[in-house]
Amino acid sequence: MRDEGIIMLCTNYEQAICPGSITEPLTSSNPKSEEVGGPPPTPPSQIFAWATGARDGNSLWRVCHVPREKGEPTRGLRMFESVVYPGHFLRIVGAGECDIMGDGGVLCYFRVHRNKAKGFVVLESFAHPDLFLSILSNGSVTASNNADGTNGADVCIYPEVVELATSNFLAVIYQTYLIPSDAPPDARAY
Repeated sequence: MRDEGIIMLCTNYEQAICPGSITEPLTSSNPKSEEVGGPPPTPPSQIFAWATGARDGNSLWRVCHVPREKGEPTRGLRMFESVVYPGHFLRIVGAGECDIMGDGGVLCYFRVHRNKAKGFVVLESFAHPDLFLSILSNGSVTASNNADGTNGADVCIYPEVVELATSNFLAVIYQTYLIPSDAPPDARAY
């Protein structure tokens, strides 16, 4: 989950978290849906999160690293900006309240708990510790007070990387090992 990477927050092998109205997720057949790269659709007055969206361009999220300020315990925090509605972030407002109306403030900060062995993450609110992004049986996304944040299937999110963000550090390492084009042929054999 690198800064500026594009991911899908998948809930199973067919569905992902996506924006939507109070009654349904945004889908490709929805007239407000636009192709990725085109002009963004006009956001509704309230954007809700659904876990039953198709795994398409409407379900894309830009990962935003929360910068660490001196003395602040913000290490490892992420925000998730909707690619369909730029400037709108996933947020937990309080117990049972989750939407995509965040402006990038502290309510949009999530601590990412990784379970590498099982391939899922759990998103915990930074503003409201012990509140986790949770999925209800009807497919809506909410916030729940799960005791440990790792056991319930309703809090498991399977991230899928769509576009890998580049890191300046990796770019420097890569450039260090580039072989010049005028190098002898035997230098390029490996």
